[in-house]
Amino acid sequence: MSASILLSKLFDDLKCDAERENFHRLCENYIRSWFEGHGLAGKLRAIQTVSCLLQGPCDAGNRALELSGVMESVIALCASEQEEEQLVAVEALIHAAGKAKRASFITANGVSLLKDLYKCSERDSIRIRALVGLCKLGSAGGTDFSMKQFAEGSTLKLAKQCRKWLCNDQIDAGTRRWAVEGLAYLTFDADVKEEFVEDEAALKALFQLSKSEERPVLFAVASALVNCTNSYDYEEPDPKMVELAKYAKQHVPEQHPKDKPSFVRARVKKLLAAGVVSAMTCMVKTESPVLTNSCRELLSRVFLALVEEVEDRGTVVAQGGGKVSCFPTPS
Repeated sequence: MSASILLSKLFDDLKCDAERENFHRLCENYIRSWFEGHGLAGKLRAIQTVSCLLQGPCDAGNRALELSGVMESVIALCASEQEEEQLVAVEALIHAAGKAKRASFITANGVSLLKDLYKCSERDSIRIRALVGLCKLGSAGGTDFSMKQFAEGSTLKLAKQCRKWLCNDQIDAGTRRWAVEGLAYLTFDADVKEEFVEDEAALKALFQLSKSEERPVLFAVASALVNCTNSYDYEEPDPKMVELAKYAKQHVPEQHPKDKPSFVRARVKKLLAAGVVSAMTCMVKTESPVLTNSCRELLSRVFLALVEEVEDRGTVVAQGGGKVSCFPTPS
């Protein structure tokens, strides 16, 4: 993750197309050098490098995925009997599903494989990663109610399994954080949000895991809370433009019935009752550098949603929210 952040910073600081093209060329040459002529160990290292790029400068990662044989090797290694090889391949598949172009390829070629891994693997480390891959693909439509990726009810089943793993104390925290990542994707679906805030055990486990010092865990927790409180950016579409789009037979996003203000307010009250402010206060007060500015921004959005109703502000203050500062640190 540290290498991904550094590569992303380097890529962002490039000043022109020629420099960016040189960056892409260096990455691709490095990946080819390991992918060709070093056997299976070289392929694994090349795929790990692609995963690293996808978590950082994703444009470079997506270009690397298009190199000859890379995606085919990822798909093939998912079926390996060796746990290390499966872990590398499944994680690459999860990161690759981040872009719509790549997600459509994986939906066509990798969903059945991920389902087989989830159902048949005897290793929890593999099953939970396969589950996250399915969660990511299932949430490709975002908050658009009309863009269902899987059959009706499938998303709720995935979320139920994520909550089950999240609450399992026998699984190590490093593996359980994948369950949180799955929920961070699935909570775009309002049905999942409603079930999640009703599950006190899952919320308690989530808040306990939020004390982690791992950057991906904190970001996933904050993302799930943003989704549950609908505190992401959303602009009401212009009715005239909607009518024009319908006339032109263009797709018009639909809001889920359970994302209406009355449902959102009810979810906020349930989160407050479960102690969300105390958990968020612990996250913000941590002096660890793992709490990034983007994570602070997400938590700020949640705090703003929690105090929208005047009668809830006393609860937020009583749980320690009045002394919290989520302002990003200077870069």
